[in-house]
Amino acid sequence: MSKAEEALKQAIMERYFKEIPYQVGIKVDGWVPKLNGELRIDFHVDVKSEVQQGIMLGEKGRIIKEVRERTEQLLTEQLQRPVVCVITIAQRRNSIMAQNLFDKETISVDTDNNKRRRTAR
Repeated sequence: MSKAEEALKQAIMERYFKEIPYQVGIKVDGWVPKLNGELRIDFHVDVKSEVQQGIMLGEKGRIIKEVRERTEQLLTEQLQRPVVCVITIAQRRNSIMAQNLFDKETISVDTDNNKRRRTAR
């Protein structure tokens, strides 16, 4: 697990304690260094159900905003540069094991074709 994924997981654990953290999947979709020195990191968080998705988002996105801000703070301290996080939350299509297998296959196909996978936001 990368430092970025660990920082997001820590922020989720701090916010939710034992309610949700063990039932979410976290993946870094990518990162982009900006000319102004910032580092943008895109996260994808898989949740088990629509109810968990609502809990993660909170009313009007308030809770996920707190998690994002804490993650940015942790990563800024670790990396010694400004970090901007973009977090996408989606309901899991399959079990975590099946999803991880699918993601690995997708990445290997894209790598073989020398193409970068892009997702719509």
